[in-house]
Amino acid sequence: MTSFHESIKELISEVEKFLVETIKKEALSKTSKEHKQTILDKIGRLREEFPQFTPDKQSEDTKSADQSFTDESSRTGGSSNADDEDQYGDSNIPAIPAQDLTDTIKCGFLEKKQRKGGLFGGPKLQKRWCAIKHNIFYYYESAKERKQHGAFYLNGYYLEAAPEAVDKKDSARRELSFQLVCPAKRTYQFVALSKEDYDDWKVATSKGALSSSSRENILNDDEPGEV
Repeated sequence: MTSFHESIKELISEVEKFLVETIKKEALSKTSKEHKQTILDKIGRLREEFPQFTPDKQSEDTKSADQSFTDESSRTGGSSNADDEDQYGDSNIPAIPAQDLTDTIKCGFLEKKQRKGGLFGGPKLQKRWCAIKHNIFYYYESAKERKQHGAFYLNGYYLEAAPEAVDKKDSARRELSFQLVCPAKRTYQFVALSKEDYDDWKVATSKGALSSSSRENILNDDEPGEV
C-alpha cells in the first residue's frame, strides 16, 4: 500500500476515534448525533468496499473505538449494512413473520434500491424477499425473517420502468428494473430476476393496488371459521 493510502487509512481511524471517543460525553443535538452516525456508517461502508482502509492490527485504543462504534450503532439502529430505506413505510401495518404470509398474490426475491445509494453515489441494491398479500407489499431480508424490514399499502400505486435503478453499463438488468409510484407518496425501485418475473410482479402489483382489503383482514385471515 502506498504512503498516500496509509495516510488515508490513518485519517479515517483518527476521525472514527474522535467521533466515538473524544466527543463521547459531549451533549450533542439530535441533528449532530444523526450527522455523527451518518459519518460512522460511511466509514463502515468505505471499509467494506475498500478493505485496505481497515486497520491491520488493532491497538487497545482502536479496539475500544470499535466497541464504542458497535454500541453506538446498537443504540441508534445504525449499521454499515443497514438498508437506509427500511425505516420507512406505513407505520400502522403490524409486524408479521415472512413465513406467516400464506396465500400471497406474489412472493419471491427482488433487488431493492436503497434511497441513499452507494457510498460514491451509484445505485445501491440489496436482495430482499418480497410478498404481496391483499393490498400490502412487504419486504424482508430473507424468507425466514420474523419481522418485515418495511411494508406499504399498494392502493394508488402503479408500476413503471425504472432503468435508472441499475448502472448504465448493465443494459440487461436495466430492462428488468421497475418502480412503484404513487402521487404524494414514496417511490420504491426494484430489479426483477428475469423477464417472466418482471411480468409476474407487474400483474401482482396491479392486483394488490386494486384490492380493498383492510388491516383487519390481514390480521384475521387465518382465524378459524374463515370462509
